[in-house]
Amino acid sequence: MCVHTILEDVLLTHPAVMDAAVVPSADERTGGVPMAFIVPRGSTSPRELIAWVAEQVSPYPRIRRVEFVDAIGGFACACSNG
Repeated sequence: MCVHTILEDVLLTHPAVMDAAVVPSADERTGGVPMAFIVPRGSTSPRELIAWVAEQVSPYPRIRRVEFVDAIGGFACACSNG
């Protein structure tokens, strides 16, 4: 299973998350980091979601950035099947 899919699945179990998409985001130090686009269901913050996901997964696939959006759509899968 793709890391981005795992992170999306974890985010979707948070009570303040209605929908989520995780995609790679450019990073000068590492080349790319997971970024989450979140449709909120309730009150939460990027810091809260980043910390919450970090408690659920190993250090490697942690979410590094969060942006709140009104709807998820048009995100291409970041996973490689090859």
